[in-house]
Amino acid sequence: MKALGAQQSQNSANVLFEIGNERWGMHRPHPDIGLKVPYLKQIREFLEDCSLEPEEGLDNGNG
Repeated sequence: MKALGAQQSQNSANVLFEIGNERWGMHRPHPDIGLKVPYLKQIREFLEDCSLEPEEGLDNGNG
């Protein structure tokens, strides 16, 4: 997210990302578990809302 210019703020349990006027937050995942699929889908939607689209040739998650 930082590489895309997102500003990040956090507390002990949550993290918030901002790009332009768009904001998205999540509960910080446990380091041993990593990100679950629902979070990945939310991140993709957040980036699309920020007008950031995946590069051509990358898997778009549609199969």
